[in-house]
Amino acid sequence: MLSIITPTMWQYKQFCDNLSYILQLSVVDEIIIINNFVEETPDHPVLNHPKVRLLNQEKNIYVNPAWNLGVKLTKNDKLVFLSDDVIVDLKVFFKIDEFLSEDIGALTMGVPHDIYYIQAEYRKEQREDLVKAGLHLVTGLIDFMPGQFGVGAGSFFAVHKNNWVDIPPEFLVHFGDVWIFKSMEYKKKQNYSIMNCFYYSPWSVTAGNLTKHPDIWFPSNKNTVENQYYTKARLENYFNGTPMPPEFNYSQTSESSV
Repeated sequence: MLSIITPTMWQYKQFCDNLSYILQLSVVDEIIIINNFVEETPDHPVLNHPKVRLLNQEKNIYVNPAWNLGVKLTKNDKLVFLSDDVIVDLKVFFKIDEFLSEDIGALTMGVPHDIYYIQAEYRKEQREDLVKAGLHLVTGLIDFMPGQFGVGAGSFFAVHKNNWVDIPPEFLVHFGDVWIFKSMEYKKKQNYSIMNCFYYSPWSVTAGNLTKHPDIWFPSNKNTVENQYYTKARLENYFNGTPMPPEFNYSQTSESSV
């Protein structure tokens, strides 16, 4: 059985309607919603479904701490992390339930690189048509391939609970997915990509809508620790005990280590 973890700030209006379909699946046992913007909570019947656990937060705790919180509260071992603005073929949840185990790493899915880079050349409002144009590449015969392919894999992935390594608390918005995927490599667990599966997302809906509220959305430490160089150093520190480079001023964050 699957537990789905979704942090949200309710900026993608189709989110609750999408949940109503997912909740009908027999392999989905619970959906944990970390409510990071209580004032925006919609009046939607799906939030009263017995499989839904709505965790209201006093303030935005950000996506990576929300993932950590959700993992601690799940009752199942097979965990799916679903962004609130992602729509996927519902068959993939059955495939994940069959395939995911403690013996493997993360299952990830994202937009193919060629489609992603085409999107980057156009205005955001044109991206939906470009993503749809790439869907002819999808056959619907969902399968898993060793390795990690595509962009945006953090928007939809799955991990066995026993393999989860808490994301460091200084990682608030970015690189939490990289931490999880790379930690599997340190644990000698093979990551897999979900292939031939319908995937749609307008991407960055929350960030795009809330940039006018920097006090709610933008974390103060984003530029200092949420980058690839800090992430690599933090992984080496956690798994191999390698000292953090002095340029990261690690003394400010070491008390909050995982």
